Amino acid sequence: MTRREWLLAAGASVLTGAATRAQHGGAPMHHPPQSAEELAGPADVTLRIGRLRHEIAPRRVVQTLAYNGQVPGPLLRVSRGRALTVDVFSDTEVEDIVHWHGLHIRPAVDGVYEQGTPGVPPRGRRRYIFTPEPAGMRWYHSHNAAGRDLSRSTYTGQFGGMLVDDGRDPGAYDADVPLLLHE
Repeated sequence: MTRREWLLAAGASVLTGAATRAQHGGAPMHHPPQSAEELAGPADVTLRIGRLRHEIAPRRVVQTLAYNGQVPGPLLRVSRGRALTVDVFSDTEVEDIVHWHGLHIRPAVDGVYEQGTPGVPPRGRRRYIFTPEPAGMRWYHSHNAAGRDLSRSTYTGQFGGMLVDDGRDPGAYDADVPLLLHE
């Protein structure tokens, strides 16, 4: 492929994405609900997206979104190469999506609207099934459909950590204490 062919292909891709977003008013595309077969059986992990009043400093309270009522969300400890089923419930009035940073997974579950990942419907549920690869410290966060602010008083910085363990190096330590910092 020549440089000119690559630039033409890249430009066409950008224009197609812009046209799709314009056609849908900038909102995510809606996908059919998951089938009963896709939703059958217990999940390995359950995350609930909901609003939270969070005191970030003495007398400094913000409205935010949280996973399972906490900020940051729970640390997910998973095994590399073993299929993982995550149920995400939304207790909010907007469509949301969970993006899994640093994982090599299919676009259908990666948590990016532009790549075709279905969202979690308002007051609904979405099941993500994938095999975490590669091992290491990763993180997950929201890509909600309403943009970064659900209202003027809402700070939408929900995120959480994910430790993908390969089981080959158990380590010689007393405690594993991940630190998650967010600006």
